[in-house]
Amino acid sequence: MVGIWGVGGGGKTTLASAAYMEISHQFEACCLVENIREESSKHGLKRLQEKILSVALKTTVVVDSEIEGRGMIKRRLCHKRVLVVLDDVDDLEQLEALAGSHDWFGEGSRIIITTRDKHLLSSRAHTNIYETCILQR
Repeated sequence: MVGIWGVGGGGKTTLASAAYMEISHQFEACCLVENIREESSKHGLKRLQEKILSVALKTTVVVDSEIEGRGMIKRRLCHKRVLVVLDDVDDLEQLEALAGSHDWFGEGSRIIITTRDKHLLSSRAHTNIYETCILQR
């Protein structure tokens, strides 16, 4: 897992998206989930779990509950080498529901998380954390 944190407008999403475009061809399945803070408050975490599963498995997946979604992600993606970008995470619950542990995904998988909250990333084992900074002239 890789965490990118910094202020709003600091280029986190741009950096994560560029990395996604550059390396996505190296993975069995890929998914870029943008605006998690906004999308989870509007539509809930179940919808985001469905998106990850549907895009990664290239089929429509319906999740009946958030708990079921966690199990489905772990069961159905644990043998796949996946690239998942989780953009604008602002709550630990979002991280737990969408990428609970590195063992949810197959060997060689990469999970990229962007956030404004460094402490959110610090709570995760096996996460390399990078800070973006804005250069002023």
